Amino acid sequence: MTEARDIIFESQLAVEGKRYEHLIDVFKKINATVNYANYKLTTEERDLFLAAYKHQIGKLVAAWRTISEWQKTEHTLGEHDLETTKEAMKAKRLEIEQEVRVMCGEITNVLDQHRFPSSNVEDRILNIKIRADCHHYLAVVCNSEVQKENALGAYSHASELATINLPPAHPIRLEVHESFADFYFNVRHLPQLALNLLRAEVNKAKCIHQGQLLLSKCKKSKEIIEHLEESIKHFEETKKNSKRDPFPFSDLISEDHFNGKTLWLL
Repeated sequence: MTEARDIIFESQLAVEGKRYEHLIDVFKKINATVNYANYKLTTEERDLFLAAYKHQIGKLVAAWRTISEWQKTEHTLGEHDLETTKEAMKAKRLEIEQEVRVMCGEITNVLDQHRFPSSNVEDRILNIKIRADCHHYLAVVCNSEVQKENALGAYSHASELATINLPPAHPIRLEVHESFADFYFNVRHLPQLALNLLRAEVNKAKCIHQGQLLLSKCKKSKEIIEHLEESIKHFEETKKNSKRDPFPFSDLISEDHFNGKTLWLL
């Protein structure tokens, strides 16, 4: 499908130029056009799609967090009085929450249409994790108990499949358990369970013979393990100080997470 390939080339240029809004528009065009009704994204295209949405949701999350923290203070904006400021902040926060709902809905719609690769167990596990991540976002931003339960179910399923089917040092298995630990720590407020999960996975991954993985996956695994070790230190320090991060994705935005090398890592 030549036209589709041209669109994907356009999306790659958008990533190189950090034009993530444009990249999302490209994929909306693919989803909305009849010509692509049966079009299935390749692994590369899926990673581009997720990189774009991750970046945009990350910006929304940062704004939501700033407003949520501001709402806890008695500060005013400019010449506006406190009541006017509070109403404006509330309206903006609700607007952002709706945008997050829409974007997560667009991601799950692509999953529901079976547009992502699913021919092997790695892809199937990743698809479950992506859906869990969307529930995770909505659980926090919208403070939804239903989304919390949906996230828990999806992460549990992805974790079980990853543990059974993937070696400990596999990047997708590591990413699944990192996001699951994030969920336990920041949404379920079970810090010790989160720490136990991360420590166990890091120890297993370090013991695995790296020769079982392709060289490209070995490099990615090493990067993720280092990130997990940083997360463990952060969790330990936060637990020690009895302070919980009000949003688990504060460290979400990192340029090398948007170049197709890292898969939807929260």
